[in-house]
Amino acid sequence: MSTRSAARTSVSVRYSGAIKQSPCRIGRPPHRCVLLMFQYPTARSGRELSLAVVGLAYPNLDKSSRRFEAELCAPGDRVELRLEPKNPKDPRAIAVYSERGIQLGYLTAERCGLVGSWLRAGEECAAVFQELRGSVASIRARFGGGEPALPTPIDRAEFDHCEWVDPPAPDWGA
Repeated sequence: MSTRSAARTSVSVRYSGAIKQSPCRIGRPPHRCVLLMFQYPTARSGRELSLAVVGLAYPNLDKSSRRFEAELCAPGDRVELRLEPKNPKDPRAIAVYSERGIQLGYLTAERCGLVGSWLRAGEECAAVFQELRGSVASIRARFGGGEPALPTPIDRAEFDHCEWVDPPAPDWGA
């Protein structure tokens, strides 16, 4: 049984704006240790997110139309996020309600884990209606205090011209 000696070096790591020295064990001195660290945004940092609201096509339990309610909402109208732990389809579901108390839909399942953990931890949340495009509405939420700011709208007509379309294929004689 052979014993291998591992060289001990120190690696500088940038994490959350500060540089920390982290010891790194490597097998051979010529190799370098690459250490990548990711930090999920915390609610305490005052993080703002644009979140998709899905399920506009389904009626509410009282038979009111979610889509009609979404069309009544103007950008900047307050919305409320409510946890639904007793939801039979997804216990992590987060429902979105308009300022009139009518359900608009749900946040996408991909975002419910992160946003739900912030809400369950008691983080302050302020949310406003952002836009309705097709079958999906968007809201803007700010966690950690303060009011959310709506992003500058994009002029969609700028992208609707035909410059992005490929030219017709040549006629190969077929």
